[in-house]
Amino acid sequence: MSFKFNFNSATSGKGVATPPSSSAAVASSSSSAWSAFTASRKPCVVCPVPDALLQDDGAFQVHGNVIDTCVGWVRVHEPQLQLLPASGTAAAAAAHSAAAAATPSVGDAALRAADVVDIQRGIYEGGLKLWECAIDLVRHVSPPSGAVAAALAAPDGGARVLELGAGHALPSVALLLQQPPLNVRVTVQDYNAEVLYAVSMPNVFANGGAAALRRCDFLAGSWHALAEADAPLATTPYDVIVGSELLYHVEEYASLVRLCQRLLRVGGVAVLANKTLYFGCAGGGSCAAFAAAVRTLAPTALHVETVARYDDAVSNIREILHITRLQ
Repeated sequence: MSFKFNFNSATSGKGVATPPSSSAAVASSSSSAWSAFTASRKPCVVCPVPDALLQDDGAFQVHGNVIDTCVGWVRVHEPQLQLLPASGTAAAAAAHSAAAAATPSVGDAALRAADVVDIQRGIYEGGLKLWECAIDLVRHVSPPSGAVAAALAAPDGGARVLELGAGHALPSVALLLQQPPLNVRVTVQDYNAEVLYAVSMPNVFANGGAAALRRCDFLAGSWHALAEADAPLATTPYDVIVGSELLYHVEEYASLVRLCQRLLRVGGVAVLANKTLYFGCAGGGSCAAFAAAVRTLAPTALHVETVARYDDAVSNIREILHITRLQ
């Protein structure tokens, strides 16, 4: 089965991406379907937030549980992948409509086409779908506790958080909406700039408005590039790194371990929510294999442990790992 969307995204100047074109069309053949994407290990670029979103200062209120709020919003994209108002307050519905109108469009047909395949290695990494471990991660950090709370509380000038492979950016939204508010700035990273514009930015805006977007930076590119010394937004270490469904391909483990070692401050923690085993996946990933990679590649610099395990005998068995930088 061929995949049929053709995003039109470019890079304007070093390290800055231009938004996807509003005239993006559905590709007519599988050979051209991926032509707009660059290859694996592509460089990291900053994705500017559209001015129309940043200038909207409407009133936003969080009603009820943060988890319910976040999950409710993001599920409007599944499975039809359409930006439509969800249930909730009139202000919330208006916010979501504004996000859909102001965000550079990649086309409804193109978004629906992403439902055909989950991942195309090195080209499209699944960010338009909502994956189950993202919900586990939201619950784990709502509210932050233990090592995560300690890492967020330590900095004097506010904590820096990096979400890897963000897609719908649920964990980022959850941290931005915590009550009482956390003093955090979040970098939202995804392999594909198109994903950041199609779902990450609208979800942050729909939940927290322009105020939440102003506390975020958006970064597209590979983990390999992000771990480089000259990567954008990576000159200052992060206090907390979060990510879900990252461990499906073992070939990326070295880059991910290196990234944690380079971008976490000493005492910082990475919180990764994943399926215990990615069976049926060509990448052959598992939590155990990644933990072994951490212990092999960074035996004195990083400490890895399983802090939670979910097994309801119905869905996939899932785990949450903490990786702490020791030195």
